[in-house]
Formats: sequence, structure tokens, C-alpha cells
Amino acid sequence: LLNRLAGGWVGNSGDSLTMGIEKLSYAARASINDQYYAIYKNGYSWPQGQQITAVFCAEQLSPEFPYISTLVNFQPDYYLGASFYEVRLIQGNETQAGQTDNRLNIEVWRWNAGVAAPTKIGATQTMAGKLINDNLVEISVSGTSTVTITVKVGTTTLPNFTDSTANRLTGGGTVGFLTHDAVPMVKSVTVTTFPTTTTTHLNQSNFDSVTDWHLGGARADGGGNRWSTVS
Repeated sequence: LLNRLAGGWVGNSGDSLTMGIEKLSYAARASINDQYYAIYKNGYSWPQGQQITAVFCAEQLSPEFPYISTLVNFQPDYYLGASFYEVRLIQGNETQAGQTDNRLNIEVWRWNAGVAAPTKIGATQTMAGKLINDNLVEISVSGTSTVTITVKVGTTTLPNFTDSTANRLTGGGTVGFLTHDAVPMVKSVTVTTFPTTTTTHLNQSNFDSVTDWHLGGARADGGGNRWSTVS
């Protein structure tokens, strides 16, 4: 289990979540409970049709399928939680059949406000890679009758994830980050309109100011927000 007073140390069993210090930094880092996300607060009105580009890596990670997630189409509901798509980059575990430590599993999940569990969108996609390395992740989300989410990691473009169910998210929204069993370093994030990049909603590669970010709430030890810009 995570030693909650030892900032940055992660080590836990497969059925537990880390609940320690989270961090957005110059290269933003965190170790996190599943709902302590960092969210850009000024993007709730961004319309559908976005491309999100982020660079991040895991500074530390547990052996039990840690992941770093980019959240798109994030819309808060102040009574029921939030709705968003979660794009997970999951580190492969060489102890499981078909996995190696040079394997990334990419999954997309949809969270609907008021629903306790998320819905998986499409199948898990796999590719070579490691979460401890810098990963350039490009995510495009567009469409109304069918929401299409395209994920590119480095130079590898994965098959589209599509959502045509009644609960699909078509209203646009802001961007954020989430992590499970990992201490991520988020180094930059850009959000533009898609498919034409006529408008840049956000371009941040230096987190010296996080006034416009929700930083996950206060830590249990009273030491400030779960995400921060301090190592």
C-alpha cells in the first residue's frame, strides 16, 4: 500500500488504489485516487470537435497495470459528478499472458454523471511502448450521431474508438488528467478545434501558473492539493 506521508512513493496490491500526493508540474506529476483528477476550469464551453495533444510519462509506477489518463469532453454535474471520456495508457505487465514490459494498452471509457461505473468503448488496443518514457499522445474527438475518438501515440495511430449509444457525449467540454497506481509527469497540453485547427483553446507547456486548474482537492494529510507544481 501507498505510504501516504511519503510523497511520490507508490507500491500497492492489484486491488487497491493509490491515495497519496498528486501533482501538476512544470512537468506535472501525481499519484492518485481514481476520482482526484486535475481539470482545466476554463474549457467547459469548448464545443464538440477537439484535438488534444499531451506529453507525459510516469516518474514512478506500481507493477499492477498502472495507467495515466487524458480526460476529454469533461462536463461537471455539481450534483451527480461529471461526464467525460477517459483515454487510458496502461503499462503492460509481463507476468500476465501476452504482456511484456514493453507494451502499452490503450483503452477508452465513458463516464456518465450519476452512473457509478464507466462504460468501455470498443476493444483494448496494444502497441509497443513504456509508460516511463515520454509519450506524445494525440486524441481527436468529434461527431454527434456517432462520436469518433482517434488516438495516436508517438507515430502509431490506433483504430478509431466509436460511440453511437444513447449515452454518448456530444456537448464538448474541457480537458483533464487522471492516474492510477502511477506518479505521472505531464509536460505539456494543447487543445485545438478539430478537424480544422482554426482555434487554439489551450496551449500550456509551463505550469508555473495553475490558477485555471482544479487540482484534485486537498490531500488527506492536509499538505495542500493532490496536484501541484512542487516536486
